Amino acid sequence: MNIRRINMFSAASILVPIWLSVSVWLSTPRLLSAEEPDQNKTPILSRLQVELFLGRASLNPTDLNRIIDYDNSIQNFTYDMHFDYLRSHSRIQSWVKDTDGGRKKIKGAMPVGGRIRYRISDFLAVSAGFQYIQKSESRDLEFVYTRREYYQEQNEETLTYSPYEISIKGYNPFIGVHLSKSFSRLLTAEAFFQGGPLFARCGYTSYWSYAWVIQGEGYIWPTFDADGQLEEKGSGTGIALELGGRLNVPVLQGLNLFLEGGYAYQVVKSLSGTGRELRGTVPETWVGEWKTKSEVLTAPWGTLDVRFPTNFQTSGTGIEDFWLDLSGFRIKLGISMGF
Repeated sequence: MNIRRINMFSAASILVPIWLSVSVWLSTPRLLSAEEPDQNKTPILSRLQVELFLGRASLNPTDLNRIIDYDNSIQNFTYDMHFDYLRSHSRIQSWVKDTDGGRKKIKGAMPVGGRIRYRISDFLAVSAGFQYIQKSESRDLEFVYTRREYYQEQNEETLTYSPYEISIKGYNPFIGVHLSKSFSRLLTAEAFFQGGPLFARCGYTSYWSYAWVIQGEGYIWPTFDADGQLEEKGSGTGIALELGGRLNVPVLQGLNLFLEGGYAYQVVKSLSGTGRELRGTVPETWVGEWKTKSEVLTAPWGTLDVRFPTNFQTSGTGIEDFWLDLSGFRIKLGISMGF
């Protein structure tokens, strides 16, 4: 007999006991030793997710927005209150104001960003990412004040701004912790906390022109005109913390939609930057720390007490701290992509 040949009965008598032994061994629960890797362990890459989001943030940088209140108050005091005083004292017959546009405060912005998440367990994940927020309120303004005199003359004063702008920018790299709970295959709820540094900027720009014209019967007299520019910028570093929750809904294999909502604390308590003012042909430039200054104006028609932010000559009396506060509630919509 050829020793390399085995009949059917002999082969069965050898293989059947081996197959039974392996089956029993595989079906028996075993403890993994340090030397025995878990073949079913999820690879690191499959625990990663990349997320992109954008949303809406309610914010009110109060100290920066004071510049809107200041400019409105100064203009009202210089023109409206002045002309009311002249009319009440019979200095002029009447006056009217025509307005095209108005100064606007920053009240909201659109945060955009992304993060990379690593799932540690079914309910715990960590992340690293960034957020960017930017908003500017830029307007072209025109104010025309017309006074009618008793001797049939008309004074027209035109004040124009192009542009008039305030702006903020903030960049926030962060790390976060996420706790999640799955309610079904189609819905997962999550709470998160994230924080990091905030790199922020703010700015104020006003390009203005003024013209005064006197009109009478058969003549127009350009009495006076002027123009100028004022620019102030600031930058600084603060802290950003955000606490919120979110809902996740699967769309495709490895692709989820999510809706986030929460509150972000984002404050920079010290900013400095450059300033520039041009009146006529000679510019003046400076570098300074942003502060809030107080000022009192007195005229025959009244007294005005105002506060305004600036980085020009921020020393002396009536000086307060300036904070760039970008805190507020946020809601964001995003997509999450797994590997």
